[in-house]
Amino acid sequence: MIDQSRAVGDILFATHADRASYLGTLNRLRPRWLQENKDCWQRIRDVRQEASPLRPVVESKIDVGGVASIENEIEVGGRRYVGAQRLAALLGVSLRTLSRWDATGTGPPKIKVGRKVVFDLGKIPQWLASREIPPTRITGRN
Repeated sequence: MIDQSRAVGDILFATHADRASYLGTLNRLRPRWLQENKDCWQRIRDVRQEASPLRPVVESKIDVGGVASIENEIEVGGRRYVGAQRLAALLGVSLRTLSRWDATGTGPPKIKVGRKVVFDLGKIPQWLASREIPPTRITGRN
C-alpha cells in the first residue's frame, strides 16, 4: 500500500520532509531538484512493480548552535521537545485526541515556536501524574 501523504502526482517521496522540500521548490526548478535528490523519491509505478516500500531514511541529528534537531523532535539546552505527531505516538493516542485535550484545557503543556507547536518531554510525566485517578475507598456493606 502506498502512503498517499508522501506522494505528489506520480512521485512517491521517502519522507514527508522530502515531499515538503520538493513542494517548496519553484515549479521551474523541480526537475533539477529531482535530479539532485535521486535517493529521496521513486515513481509510483516503479514502487508498485517492485512491491516493496521505499527503504526508510535514517534520521540524522543536526546540531546548529547548541540546538539539535531530528524531524519532529528538537533539543535545546538539554531539554527535548517533540511535535504533536510524535507525542501522540508516544502516548498511544490520535492527533484528534490530543487536539480535543487541548481544546478542553486538559492536554499536556505546549510551547509554540513560530508556527510549530512542541511539547516538553520533561513535563509529560508531571502532566500524566496530574491525571492520575485517586484510589476509591472500598466499603463493605453487610
